[in-house]
Amino acid sequence: MDASFQEFKLVYREVSLACGGRVVLSEGNNSTLIMSPRYPNVPPPHTECEWIIMAPAGERLHVEFVDRFDITRTQE
Repeated sequence: MDASFQEFKLVYREVSLACGGRVVLSEGNNSTLIMSPRYPNVPPPHTECEWIIMAPAGERLHVEFVDRFDITRTQE
C-alpha cells in the first residue's frame, strides 16, 4: 500500500424527515395534538421524532393515545 493513502471507515445513518418540536402549554393553551409523519400510515423508514412538552409547575400532563401506539427498540 502506498504510504500517501490511508484507510478510513465511514458510518452514517439516514434520518428521512424532520418532525417533533417544542410545545408550551398554559391555561389558555392547555392541549395539543401530536401525530407522526404520514399518520395514519406508517412513517418513512428512519423517521425520528422528538417532542418536548412543557406545562406550568404543579400541573399534571395527561397523554391519550388514539388508535394504536407502537414503539420500536433502537440501538444507541
